[in-house]
Amino acid sequence: MLQGGISDARNKALMKMFNLLGIGERAGSGVPRIFTVWKEEELKEPEIDENFKFVRTTLTLSLEKKKASGKASGKASHAPTQYKSEIQNEELITKFLNDTGESTTKEIAIILNLSPQRTRVILNKLCQKKILLP
Repeated sequence: MLQGGISDARNKALMKMFNLLGIGERAGSGVPRIFTVWKEEELKEPEIDENFKFVRTTLTLSLEKKKASGKASGKASHAPTQYKSEIQNEELITKFLNDTGESTTKEIAIILNLSPQRTRVILNKLCQKKILLP
């Protein structure tokens, strides 16, 4: 869940609603993106509670700012160091393919530090926009 790349919707009804609105993509990038945004906004890191008895995962999102301190907390963040926007990823993939010619999804994912699933979603969108030919 923290690494991303595998889509496992916790709330199937909510995911279906987002898909119907055209804003859900099932790329498995939701949780890492949440951690990145919370870090960028200097909010307290989200808390994950896994209950294996009831097969339940709870993600608690605090809207409280981190307390400023003179030194780093030493607590490792599980979020990626940088989250590129959809448009940035599309531009990077387009430039990469223009520069190198044909490439596999796996090669593009490795070069651009994306998951293969996320790369596939972006490539499909570029094909739908007729920026890339399938």
